[in-house]
Amino acid sequence: MWGVFVAPNLYNCTDDGPTGIWGFVFPGMGWPHGYYRVVQVKHIVPDMDMSHPDTIKAGWTMTGIWVLWSAFVTGSLLSALLVAIWMCGENSFRRIFETITMTRIE
Repeated sequence: MWGVFVAPNLYNCTDDGPTGIWGFVFPGMGWPHGYYRVVQVKHIVPDMDMSHPDTIKAGWTMTGIWVLWSAFVTGSLLSALLVAIWMCGENSFRRIFETITMTRIE
Protein backbone atom coordinates (compact mmCIF):
# COMPACT_ATOMS: atom_id res chain seq x y z
CA MET A 1 0.00 0.00 0.00
CA TRP A 2 2.81 2.39 0.86
CA GLY A 3 4.59 1.83 -2.44
CA VAL A 4 1.36 2.12 -4.44
CA PHE A 5 -0.38 5.06 -2.77
CA VAL A 6 2.14 7.10 -0.78
CA ALA A 7 5.50 6.83 -2.51
CA PRO A 8 4.36 7.91 -6.00
CA ASN A 9 1.86 10.52 -4.77
CA LEU A 10 3.28 12.27 -1.70
CA TYR A 11 7.06 11.87 -1.54
CA ASN A 12 9.66 10.94 -4.11
CA CYS A 13 13.03 9.97 -2.72
CA THR A 14 15.51 9.70 -5.56
CA ASP A 15 17.72 7.41 -3.46
CA ASP A 16 15.18 5.12 -1.82
CA GLY A 17 17.61 2.62 -0.36
CA PRO A 18 15.83 -0.69 0.29
CA THR A 19 13.01 -1.55 -2.08
CA GLY A 20 9.83 -3.55 -1.74
CA ILE A 21 8.75 -4.50 1.76
CA TRP A 22 12.17 -3.50 3.14
CA GLY A 23 11.62 0.09 2.01
CA PHE A 24 8.53 0.18 4.26
CA VAL A 25 10.10 -1.68 7.19
CA PHE A 26 13.22 0.51 7.21
CA PRO A 27 11.96 3.92 6.07
CA GLY A 28 13.83 7.15 6.00
CA MET A 29 17.19 5.63 5.12
CA GLY A 30 17.26 8.11 2.29
CA TRP A 31 14.67 10.69 3.43
CA PRO A 32 16.08 13.16 2.35
CA HIS A 33 19.28 11.98 0.77
CA GLY A 34 22.58 13.70 0.32
CA TYR A 35 23.00 17.41 0.77
CA TYR A 36 19.82 18.39 -1.03
CA ARG A 37 16.76 19.89 0.59
CA VAL A 38 13.33 18.47 -0.02
CA VAL A 39 11.50 20.53 -2.62
CA GLN A 40 7.73 21.00 -2.43
CA VAL A 41 5.96 20.45 -5.76
CA LYS A 42 2.35 20.41 -6.98
CA HIS A 43 2.75 17.04 -8.71
CA ILE A 44 5.15 14.22 -7.79
CA VAL A 45 7.20 12.85 -10.67
CA PRO A 46 8.38 9.38 -9.59
CA ASP A 47 11.65 7.74 -10.62
CA MET A 48 13.76 10.86 -11.06
CA ASP A 49 17.51 10.29 -10.94
CA MET A 50 19.77 11.30 -8.06
CA SER A 51 20.81 14.56 -9.73
CA HIS A 52 17.40 15.91 -8.64
CA PRO A 53 16.44 16.70 -5.05
CA ASP A 54 13.77 14.71 -3.23
CA THR A 55 10.27 16.07 -3.78
CA ILE A 56 7.28 16.23 -1.48
CA LYS A 57 3.72 17.14 -2.39
CA ALA A 58 2.87 20.77 -1.60
CA GLY A 59 1.17 21.00 1.79
CA TRP A 60 3.01 17.98 3.25
CA THR A 61 6.03 17.99 5.55
CA MET A 62 8.59 15.37 6.49
CA THR A 63 6.90 15.21 9.90
CA GLY A 64 3.61 14.48 8.14
CA ILE A 65 5.22 11.66 6.15
CA TRP A 66 6.64 10.15 9.38
CA VAL A 67 3.23 10.45 11.09
CA LEU A 68 1.59 8.73 8.12
CA TRP A 69 4.22 5.97 8.21
CA SER A 70 3.63 5.55 11.95
CA ALA A 71 -0.12 5.26 11.32
CA PHE A 72 0.54 2.53 8.73
CA VAL A 73 2.72 0.60 11.19
CA THR A 74 0.23 1.01 14.05
CA GLY A 75 -2.65 -0.05 11.80
CA SER A 76 -0.70 -3.10 10.65
CA LEU A 77 0.12 -4.16 14.21
CA LEU A 78 -3.46 -3.63 15.44
CA SER A 79 -4.85 -5.55 12.47
CA ALA A 80 -2.48 -8.44 13.17
CA LEU A 81 -3.44 -8.41 16.86
CA LEU A 82 -7.17 -8.44 16.08
CA VAL A 83 -6.77 -11.32 13.63
CA ALA A 84 -4.72 -13.23 16.21
CA ILE A 85 -7.40 -12.67 18.86
CA TRP A 86 -10.14 -13.71 16.45
CA MET A 87 -8.23 -16.84 15.40
CA CYS A 88 -7.55 -17.92 19.00
CA GLY A 89 -11.20 -18.07 19.98
CA GLU A 90 -13.38 -16.77 22.81
CA ASN A 91 -10.84 -16.52 25.59
CA SER A 92 -8.04 -15.27 23.39
CA PHE A 93 -7.99 -11.70 24.73
CA ARG A 94 -7.81 -13.02 28.27
CA ARG A 95 -4.93 -15.38 27.37
CA ILE A 96 -3.04 -12.66 25.53
CA PHE A 97 -3.52 -10.20 28.42
CA GLU A 98 -2.41 -12.81 30.97
CA THR A 99 0.64 -13.66 28.87
CA ILE A 100 1.67 -10.03 28.39
CA THR A 101 1.10 -8.95 31.99
CA MET A 102 2.10 -12.29 33.55
CA THR A 103 -1.00 -12.15 35.76
CA ARG A 104 -3.98 -14.45 36.00
CA ILE A 105 -7.53 -13.15 35.59
CA GLU A 106 -10.09 -15.06 37.62
